[in-house]
Amino acid sequence: MFVKPLLSHRSDSFIMFSRIAVIDENVGVDIHKLKKKVRDGDDPSDVLLLGLLYLTGNGIARNPAKAEVLIRRAAEAGYPKACHVLGITLRDGTFETDPVGSHMWILRAAEGGVAEAQMYAGIDLHNGDGVMRDDHAALMWLERSLENGCEDSRYFIGNLRYFSDDETIRDRDLGMSLLNAASDNGDRQASMALCSVYANGTGVERNMFMAEMMLRRAAAQGDADACHSLSRLYAAGTPHMEKDMGKSFEMLVRAVELGCTDALQDLGAAYMYGLGTGRDMGMAIRYLREAADNGSPKALVNLGLIYSNGMGVRKDEHRAVELYTRAVGMGDSTAMSNLGVMYAMGAGVRRDVERARELWTRAADLGNLNAVANLCVLEGLDGSDPSGVACRVDLGKGPEVVELGNGRRD
Repeated sequence: MFVKPLLSHRSDSFIMFSRIAVIDENVGVDIHKLKKKVRDGDDPSDVLLLGLLYLTGNGIARNPAKAEVLIRRAAEAGYPKACHVLGITLRDGTFETDPVGSHMWILRAAEGGVAEAQMYAGIDLHNGDGVMRDDHAALMWLERSLENGCEDSRYFIGNLRYFSDDETIRDRDLGMSLLNAASDNGDRQASMALCSVYANGTGVERNMFMAEMMLRRAAAQGDADACHSLSRLYAAGTPHMEKDMGKSFEMLVRAVELGCTDALQDLGAAYMYGLGTGRDMGMAIRYLREAADNGSPKALVNLGLIYSNGMGVRKDEHRAVELYTRAVGMGDSTAMSNLGVMYAMGAGVRRDVERARELWTRAADLGNLNAVANLCVLEGLDGSDPSGVACRVDLGKGPEVVELGNGRRD
């Protein structure tokens, strides 16, 4: 399945972008005349157009229910473009989610010659979405789509040709050529695929200079994950990229603007610690809370530090304990280490040295060095005040260093 980890690419499932931009030059359409034509006639192109106008609210009050009725009517009349639109809406849940029905309508559109539908038919067959997986059939539809002018198919063909485990499909020379052409034509997915190829040394000699160059290109093309990864590389510095916290911060902001939820924690940490920007606890808390709401344990740890130390907010050790506890539930070793300190000190919670020991042992097993140190201190206290471990509190996480490429993951 094609997922978007930082810098690994895989070929088991394609990412599919839903696009229903079928209305091109309809500015000035007379809605009343169009409604009359639809009411009195059977031209499916008119029916589809009115359905799309209701769906988008373009020149008419948005009405998804009427849109669905009209789009289905045009599709059931055999109009290929309407079949394509209906298939996509059933895929993205605009009306309902029905993968099997989605593929059925997309296949009808593909058989009717809609180039983009042919691409989606290939994607469905590769992913096994609503249909039995079949890479040979997928490749057939993708190649037909490209022949019919759908340039987006170039990336999917290139990826399938390059990464396929099927020797009857894999052709790395052709795949590389197609990926390079797609990347040169502005396809950010192709640029990320090439980044992975060079970072992992998949079919080529490992080349981190080329990997970073492709990552920069993908970021410039608007890939959110590429911006996030590039931010981390700027924060760490590499043999080919000078450390630059200002650029790291700029890339973080861009990643968040493009919708990368994984970048929210790093952006919050940048404001919290003043990394590449001025310290701003209000902004830090805003982004850390949003990151925490999106399931980031590191954001919870940083929020815990903010509340336990009263950084820009009223000190609230009870709240800190709650935040650390949530992160512990997600398996975060830093949270385990810090929560252990809270129990050892009796800060925001009843003092419980055995609970602290348990948390530090779990964290130490996960490689947390502060927890190891705290266990050593605790063992050497010989019954003296356990709050002596407080100096070992883990100071949370700022932006992390990214490791380029982890290969294909199952």
